[in-house]
Order: sequence, then structure tokens, then C-alpha cells
Amino acid sequence: MNLQNSTIRLRLSSRLFPLFFAVVTVILSTAAGAGVTTETATYHSAALDRTTTYIVALPSPLKPDHRYPVLYLLHGAYDNYRAWTDRTTITEELDGRDVIVIMPDGSEFGWYLDSSIKPANQYDTAISRDLIRDVESRYLVRTDRSGRAIAGLSMGGHGALSLAAKHPDLYSSASSLSGILNLSAHPGKWQLDDILGKQPSALPEWRRHSVLHLADTFSTADVALLFDTGLGDKTGAVEDNQRLHEALTNRNIHHTYREYPGTHNWEYWQGHIGEHLDFHEDNFTTRSAGNAALKTIQGLPPSYTTKTLSYEQENRERWQGSALTSDTQPIVLVGSSTFAATTSTLFPGYQVANRGIGADRLGNVTSFGILHRLYCGVFDVKPAAILINNGTNDLYHTSVSGYPSVETAAEGFEAIVKTIR
Repeated sequence: MNLQNSTIRLRLSSRLFPLFFAVVTVILSTAAGAGVTTETATYHSAALDRTTTYIVALPSPLKPDHRYPVLYLLHGAYDNYRAWTDRTTITEELDGRDVIVIMPDGSEFGWYLDSSIKPANQYDTAISRDLIRDVESRYLVRTDRSGRAIAGLSMGGHGALSLAAKHPDLYSSASSLSGILNLSAHPGKWQLDDILGKQPSALPEWRRHSVLHLADTFSTADVALLFDTGLGDKTGAVEDNQRLHEALTNRNIHHTYREYPGTHNWEYWQGHIGEHLDFHEDNFTTRSAGNAALKTIQGLPPSYTTKTLSYEQENRERWQGSALTSDTQPIVLVGSSTFAATTSTLFPGYQVANRGIGADRLGNVTSFGILHRLYCGVFDVKPAAILINNGTNDLYHTSVSGYPSVETAAEGFEAIVKTIR
């Protein structure tokens, strides 16, 4: 029997299944790897009020009476459910893994959210309710959250993390490759205005769906998180990812964030999807052992996260949303204890936002320090000027341990200035 050309059709009676009346089609295909087969399935989504499609990758042969953990893998903008299988060797990556992967259709610009202004765009409910119901009724997958994960790239990266934030009861791990994670920063792009409205009047709606503004949810969600981006990415994903990393760190929420060489393309996603599959498999194993995801970041001084979070709050209450002019935009002070105690009286006639933290370091994007905390603590103030007084603590460590070198400290300053500019 030629599986590539075979079609199995199942017609459901509207009397027996009034909520799921549909023509359900499953097209079987041969596997790209010896241990994986793929199927294309269609089902009726009540949320979308139409039939939609997904691809499922299955271990081969399937173990009898064995329920597999399931990963929902989302595509990006301009693409569809065939993107992962058409453009990557995802089936080869899955060979030998004990997981079923579902690749649904999220429309070219559906953004995996329920739009309040476009009734046809209800992809949150379509994925997190209708699709899960169909998959769990049809395949031998686990139906508990510890056996369910979600991942995606670009638009799908945002979809994966936002759906996990909105439905922590459904997903135990979530990951993003090159995700557009701060929707509010991208008005006018990728048809977002069509489903969220025009800024600034619709800004609350944009923030309601944006991963960055859902960060607080992860404080109690117990969702294992991984996200990464290529540093050559020109879509805005780099800043979005760095901002989310900073926001999660400020909240002491455990997560894994990585930066690599690369751009916003399939070469990057092909090169890193294996790490994401490893991450979710590790989570499935951890959950099966009865353990939860780590909830806090280890090794960060409590005074650091307390301060950074308070600065975010001060920005929201005092600076953001105010009609700042060139005369009222503040000077921001950034540094260690030498600036932390500085008062605005030293700058008569100016607004001052003090962002100093005792024992602070120059740091880098992926670990605490000035460079790490520029976005949420400093840039959100939209400062007229930034004054930096730091480096003493770094040089103290140089004298004790030999690291960082003076040259490395200078590079840290250079990176801070470049980021500010």
C-alpha cells in the first residue's frame, strides 16, 4: 500500500457529534527518517467556524498502549502548517525521540490570539481548546499538562509563550525561537493593527496579548521557559527578547535565555530546533519524576531584583504615559552605591530618575548588571540623558580573581554606550 497516496476519510454524524460536525481527513505520508512518520489531519474548529489543518509527526512504530507527551510546534508569519516540514529536517530531528509533535495552522498573520475586533481571528481558542481536543481524541498522547508543551518561531514564538502565559493549566513548558515578544513595539507591522486596533488608543489591547506584558503571569505559572534569538536579527526580535529576559529576571522567574550568531531565517531555526526539542524532553522527564520547574533564579542578590522591580513600578506610575517634553524628560543615573545615594539636589532644575543599585556591575545582556537592565529600568523613562558611574566593583573583582580584565571592563562600557545610542 502506497502511504503517500492513501487517504482515510471519516464522516461524523451531526446527530451524534453536534459540536464537532466535520469531514475529518487524515493523509498519511512516508517518514523522512526511519523512526518517524507524518500525517496531515483536518478538523472543524468551532472558534474559527471552519475546517482547518495540522501535521502530526509520530514515532514509528508506535508503542502499543503507550501515551506519548505532545509538543505543539507553531509556525511564523507568512507561513502555514507545512512550514516546519517543508523548510527543515524536523522529522530527522525527531527520530528516536519519545514525543508526538503537532504542527497546526495559525494563518499568515493570526498571531495565535483571540481578536476582539476581528471575529475570524480566534487562534488562541482554536489552538488551546479545539486543536487539543481533536488531537487528544485521535492520538495516543498524554492529556495531563506535564505531558504537554508548546514552541514556535517568530510569530509562533510569541504564540507559544503567550499561550503558555494565558493557559498555564495546559502547558508545562514553552519555548520560542526569534520570537516577536513585545507586540506593543511593532505598530503598523505584520497586520497587527487589523487584529488589535490602532495605537495609541488600542495600546491596552496590544499589551493584554503581548508576552512582555504577561511576564507577571509566569511568577506562579510553573512553566519551564526557553527563548533565544540571533544577534543579526533585524526584525526587532533581539530587543524584544532582551526586554523579556530583563523583565523575568527582575521578577526572579527562572528561565533560559540564549543569544547566538544568526538572523531571522530558516538556517537559524534549523540550527537550533534540536535544543528546543531537548529542552521539552527534559521537562517531560522532570515532570514525570514528580518535580516542578524551577521558580526562582539562583545566585542573584535579593537587593538587585527588589530594586529593578521597584524601578519598573516607578516608571509605570511616574514616567510612562506622561506627556514628557524635552524640558521634563529626566536625567537617569545608573551606577553602583556611589549613585544609588545621589539625590536630585545635585541637579537643580532637572527631573532625575535614580537607577543606582549597590554593588552593581557592568554586566552583560544575559547576566545581571547595567547592560542587562537598561530596557525596563532606563529606556522606558525615555531619558534626556543617562549618567553612568560604575566599574569600581568590576575592577575589585579583577584584583581578587583576575576577571574581568581591564580590557573586558572597557568592552563592557563600550557595549553599554552602543546599546544606549
